Amino acid sequence: MPARFGYRSLSTFIFAAVCGAGGWIAGRAAHEGMQPAGRPQHQRADARTAAMAPKPPQVTADSPAGQWMARVKAAAPGEFAALLEEVPNLFPEYESAKREAASKWLLGLWITRDTEGALDYVAGKSSDSTLQGYFGVMLVRVAPEKVVPIFQKKVLGFPFTEVVLRHLAETDPLTFLKLEPPGFHQNSPFAQALRTLAGRDPAAAAAALVEKGANYPDDARREALVAIVNAWMARDAGALRDWLTGLKDADLRHRAQHVWLTALAKTDAAAAQRELAKMDAGAWLTEEDGRVAIVTALARENLPAAVLEMKRLTAAAKATEASAETSDPFASGSGSPRDMWWAVAKAVAPRLPRDPALWLPALREIGKDCEMDAGERQSLQRHLADIRIQEWSTETALEAMKMLLPASSPPRDDLSDSLRNTLTRKLTQADPDLSLQYYGSLPEATRKELSFEFIRGIINAGDPALTLRMAPLVPLERWWMSGANTLAGELAKTPEAAKTLIEALPLNSNYQEAHADFAREWGRRDPAAAAQWVASRPENVYAAQGLAESWAGFDDTAASAWAAALPEGKLRDGAARGLVNALAPIEPEAAWKWASAISIPYQAAQAYRDLARWWGNKAPPEFVAALNEAMKHSDASDREAALESMKQPPPERHINP
Repeated sequence: MPARFGYRSLSTFIFAAVCGAGGWIAGRAAHEGMQPAGRPQHQRADARTAAMAPKPPQVTADSPAGQWMARVKAAAPGEFAALLEEVPNLFPEYESAKREAASKWLLGLWITRDTEGALDYVAGKSSDSTLQGYFGVMLVRVAPEKVVPIFQKKVLGFPFTEVVLRHLAETDPLTFLKLEPPGFHQNSPFAQALRTLAGRDPAAAAAALVEKGANYPDDARREALVAIVNAWMARDAGALRDWLTGLKDADLRHRAQHVWLTALAKTDAAAAQRELAKMDAGAWLTEEDGRVAIVTALARENLPAAVLEMKRLTAAAKATEASAETSDPFASGSGSPRDMWWAVAKAVAPRLPRDPALWLPALREIGKDCEMDAGERQSLQRHLADIRIQEWSTETALEAMKMLLPASSPPRDDLSDSLRNTLTRKLTQADPDLSLQYYGSLPEATRKELSFEFIRGIINAGDPALTLRMAPLVPLERWWMSGANTLAGELAKTPEAAKTLIEALPLNSNYQEAHADFAREWGRRDPAAAAQWVASRPENVYAAQGLAESWAGFDDTAASAWAAALPEGKLRDGAARGLVNALAPIEPEAAWKWASAISIPYQAAQAYRDLARWWGNKAPPEFVAALNEAMKHSDASDREAALESMKQPPPERHINP
């Protein structure tokens, strides 16, 4: 029966299982006295009974499914197994919702009348995880008092345990904490259980966190801690403070205090500031650090006060050996001191004008009334720019670039990646020529850092003349890192003017695609001119390969004749390699001749490796022998790839029209 129920995915199943158990939640709530006090007891009992009752599938009474339902209602418990086996035939795959409803409905009736019999049946279908999940859903709905003893029998595994524990985490967290076995924490709903418990009894949730929290991932513990602190503050802030200050575990106490300060800062920043002054704030936390929350809250009302507190906190952090490495707000990497500028910027941004024309003047003035040095002001300005940059005009973006990227400062730390990307994209899209003028005016070190964004922007503008003007401005060592291959293809649109730029590139693996792409694109436009240029570069094996490959794509006769006329050496080897690539899918016999003509052993081995795929297990013995000889000059991975190809049927050959 494993395949019959055919649930689409386990995660979908778990979600449906938890939702399916929702009806029982209402009944459990009534049982625990959570229904409105004015409702009569018999009405609450009726509601619980209705919520728990299995929902039958919606079918017509005279249909085969309707007749099956009538037989189920009249059946004895011993007949339920056979009736359940009929479900897949009654409801085909395209009626999966009805199939699921029918299975759950029957299981619910069975559990109500003979729980042990239903359990034995499901346990006998150990490979049917869907059936186990359905059983778990209906067990918690119709027989919650039997969940614990059945769970503890351990006769059913996943996903029965997953469904039951997730449901208990939402409805009965105390039972969840008793049941969850050790080692189950990887996907455990522990945080959900403590969140539920905190809503009812934050002290009990706090005790559970102390007792069991070490067994769970840090994210789960942090989520639970936040829920406990927020719930407890609303009920009894004094008891919460006593608990967190009395914690023996130093790490938990540190985190709890900062979660508490974060929550307090949202309602009373001054009170949080006073509490912070009384405590040892300790090392900076990447999340829920109360110091960041306090500074952010102050910044919403009073930027100078926030900056003063930020400087005080940063100075205190620098004086603490434990946080010395992360106390610098301008240091690389993450850490709360550095992140405070971003938090303050988000708090201040809503107070600045939204009109792009007014934004930049306001940005210039920001922080002048604060005790900030030039570097601190620029840090705040950069973060504010990140927030509103999408609203800027091109002119505003250019002015901002000049203001935020002074020529004397190191470019990497002066602009964030997102700001740099957006500014350059705006400039190159709105006015590529102006963008190029501005790029050319930047110092060489700054151009180097901004080369990625400007190259892409200029290329996307689709103007070969601009691309040609851009190329000399790009530091040579940055080409292969910043899209040199794409740039080479663009340059080939005006090859006579651009060829000197390609000739200046080193002949090594970093630039091989740039050489090949330039010749390849030129060859598509004017193969004779490209061939003349390639012949003038006798060492450029990559250009010869690119030209031969593209030329053979539309005239393999002419390309082969050109390659054959080349003198022996690197150019002829490169051309032969290109012809192997082009001819192998069409005529592997002809490609084989060119592979055998390559004089550089390693290049020949690679050509044979690629060609082996197109011969596959249909290769003649002579080719296999030649392949084995060539592979002596290759590395192990190439040999393995070639041998594997020879075991497979060859792909369908491409036929030129």
